[in-house]
Amino acid sequence: MPNKASAIKRVRQTERRNAVNRRNRSRLRTFIKKLRAALRKPTAEDLALVEPKKLSGVKRKTATGLQKVYLDAISVIDKSVQKGIIHHNTAARYKSRLWHRITTVLSQHKTGGTTSPTTNA
Repeated sequence: MPNKASAIKRVRQTERRNAVNRRNRSRLRTFIKKLRAALRKPTAEDLALVEPKKLSGVKRKTATGLQKVYLDAISVIDKSVQKGIIHHNTAARYKSRLWHRITTVLSQHKTGGTTSPTTNA
């Protein structure tokens, strides 16, 4: 246990920062899981987005289904970089893998395949 006032204050600050970082990291993981779950069981509306280009050019206000989940996940990933939770290269890797998974799922349903993608994002 620290004895000096500055060390005691430092312990309090560290505990507060750890709590904030834990919340932000948990939020990041939750949104990534939500997107993966949406990709496991896409709705008919989501499957209408056969071309991934339709997904990238959509506005947040008009987004529905998979589009909304994707935009929310990307937003949380970018905010995590700003807050120092993850490195920007890690964020780029997450976004790339999630986008690859989306295109894989959409192309599988377009061709009629029902197997789940084998890539781990």
